[in-house]
Amino acid sequence: MNPEDAHGPMHRSGPRSGVDGEEVTAMSLTTSVDEVESGGSRLSVAGEIDLANVAEFGAALHGMLAGGSSAVLDLTEVTHFGSTAIGALIGAHAIAGERSVRMVIRPSAIVRRVLEATRLDATFVLADANA
Repeated sequence: MNPEDAHGPMHRSGPRSGVDGEEVTAMSLTTSVDEVESGGSRLSVAGEIDLANVAEFGAALHGMLAGGSSAVLDLTEVTHFGSTAIGALIGAHAIAGERSVRMVIRPSAIVRRVLEATRLDATFVLADANA
């Protein structure tokens, strides 16, 4: 079975052109947006979110917030979450507020540590990874 059939469209980052035509391999990132029973959506993200693929992460966040009154951002499989990812998440939080979408984040341990260290855990609705 094709993974796209079971989980909706999946996107993976891959090689990119760098300076002087050198190939730059982006850190692995996989995203998948699914509709959930409550009429909202769920975005599942796996891998590393960094400068090389934050635009893809941001586009997936926008897709998750495109419709419905609720959104679940599943980051339980994220292994790197830096400042660019934080910026994308803050932008998504603002859009969710403008659209009256309740966004819940299921963070991995590393994402939770980053959000706690930056005190953004008080800004976002965080759920347990098992929820």
